[in-house]
Amino acid sequence: MRAMGLRSSPIAAPRAAGCARRNTRRRRVQALRSLGSQAGGADGSGACPLGDAPPRDVQAAAATPSSTASPDAEPLASASASSCPYSAAKGAAEEVVDAVGKTARLAAARARKLPRVDLDSATFLQSVIKAATDPAGMAGAMLDWSDEHGMTVGIDNPIGPACVATVDPEVVEYVCYHNASNYKDRMLPDAFRYVTKYKGLTGSDGEYNRQHRLLCQKPFLYQPNLHDFAGVITGRVDELVSAWGEAHALAEERGVGGGDNHSGEYATVAADDGGRPYMRVDMNEHSQRVTLDIISMVAFKHDFAQVERTRREMLTATSSSGGGGSAWEPDELLDAYNESSELMGQLFITPVPLIKLMSRLGVEKIRRLEESYATLERVGMALVDKRRTELAERAEREGGIRAECLLDTLVTATNPDGSPLSNDDLWGDINDIMAAGHRTQASAMCVALYHMSRNPDLLAAATAQVDALGGRCPTYEDVKEGRLELLERVVKEGLRLHAPINLFPRLAGGDDEMPTGHKVQKGDFILLSSYAMGRNGRVWKDPLRFDPDRFLPDNLVRMQEERGKALGLSEKDIARQVQRILNGRDFVYTPFGAGPRSCIGGSFAQMSVALILATCLQKFDFRPSTHEAHQFGEALPFNYDTTIVFTEGVHLEMRPRVDAPVSDRESEAEAEAAGHA
Repeated sequence: MRAMGLRSSPIAAPRAAGCARRNTRRRRVQALRSLGSQAGGADGSGACPLGDAPPRDVQAAAATPSSTASPDAEPLASASASSCPYSAAKGAAEEVVDAVGKTARLAAARARKLPRVDLDSATFLQSVIKAATDPAGMAGAMLDWSDEHGMTVGIDNPIGPACVATVDPEVVEYVCYHNASNYKDRMLPDAFRYVTKYKGLTGSDGEYNRQHRLLCQKPFLYQPNLHDFAGVITGRVDELVSAWGEAHALAEERGVGGGDNHSGEYATVAADDGGRPYMRVDMNEHSQRVTLDIISMVAFKHDFAQVERTRREMLTATSSSGGGGSAWEPDELLDAYNESSELMGQLFITPVPLIKLMSRLGVEKIRRLEESYATLERVGMALVDKRRTELAERAEREGGIRAECLLDTLVTATNPDGSPLSNDDLWGDINDIMAAGHRTQASAMCVALYHMSRNPDLLAAATAQVDALGGRCPTYEDVKEGRLELLERVVKEGLRLHAPINLFPRLAGGDDEMPTGHKVQKGDFILLSSYAMGRNGRVWKDPLRFDPDRFLPDNLVRMQEERGKALGLSEKDIARQVQRILNGRDFVYTPFGAGPRSCIGGSFAQMSVALILATCLQKFDFRPSTHEAHQFGEALPFNYDTTIVFTEGVHLEMRPRVDAPVSDRESEAEAEAAGHA
């Protein structure tokens, strides 16, 4: 796979010169136009010819560090060095050294015999029955096994393939790093592969998956892009915060008090004992809307205007007399995402032949699933068609194409034979980025605000750190240079306690023997869990307590040193484990999975949520809600379908800050407004 003519873009390969460049440009414009009416692949079959072929454009692939890189590795060197014989020889030598080192580490990992535990069939089946009512599903069972039996257990599964389940960071490292080549494919529900047509970053495997990951991750790794993305993030969150402020001001103007209760679908304006209005908000809904706007603008240069929809609803509800009517507007896109995800969780273990039969019989659950994905595909492909037209016009007008977003990269990418990616290929990638991108950020935003609202000291400290910016807009540099480090720790702790995904299982590509002595055969699966890893009491002290300080560097070092000594590791290995967790490349903290199939947008999501929180805290104060869903202390009701969901909502009370610092820009605007008055 190669990117086509992405001039002046960090994700673009260098352009050829002269006649070759003009011919290539002509082919690109023709391809963009012809593909607009194409329903399937380049050959009309819907298949992508790139499937088993290696990338032709080595420069485009090598210009970006891969998420499959070694946790100990440095970022890949620039592809321009490949033209230098010395650099090429040096690189080849380094690859040999790395391969030898990896072989030695693999042998050492296998030689380090860890305790072996096996579950009998009766215990396993009892756990399966219990997991059906556990909010975390099988991840909850894994925690039980760890507490009662050991961190790694073998399962002789009477109803399916044999399995090894582990929450042991040493075994996770073996599966996701030392011997990752044997466990590179992930186990996914058949229902998911069915509706995604085995496409996308999540639904595909093998070389196809590797190439699409390389293509899609590039915009989220370059610092100039992240700087620009930060402006999009804070700009859209500022619009949401302004909408909150408008609704609050309108309620105050109307004299909300006493029994008045102005309700919308997702927000209520009420009055405290002093008659001053405050807002009761279901942040679960607000967060999904703002993050859907963010990911669509960052990745696709498209504005779904979800925040504007929220603003209209809140103002309409606040203006309604007595708050009697709902201002909720139907939301086709979010409804489709949420319903499809819920149904996917219900159909998790249903095999494809049965799904197809149920589809032919018109079973309602399958019909709703197919309708939801049809909606998502229609919306996604409308974005593609619109962008194709814009890029073709720009190529003719300006003589080239500069990628401004991920969608540009996808639309202008080609297979090794020069044909454009099929509609199914594009839809698969777009759906994964949009769905995972907005839901991951939304849940992390909710968890952080929920826990900060219940910890006044933590909220005050985070607000003080934000106020140190002097009221100006938070930036990517603020995150990078540590000016929002407390909020970063808040985000990390939220992801530990409420991981976006509960499971990231792997399939064995061949026979193997685990460090615990468990024999694994081809087709067996390894059960890994972000949720259980984050709540593992054998690794994290007091794991159910929300404590961002556990991510202070000194505390991380202490934790790794204590673990290393308990495992009998050498000083060198302990030092390596310490460095990994400080670099964020460890196998202890795995909210986004681990190894070659880990989430490509994990770092972006953490940066984004830190900026979202900073922007919210600049203007609003948050406190616990008295909503009936949150009457059990800090416990936040949740469930998992394909990602974490808050079925009862995430309810907060909030009001504008009276002590918020005012930026120079705001001061100038206020002075100008006063002058006109």
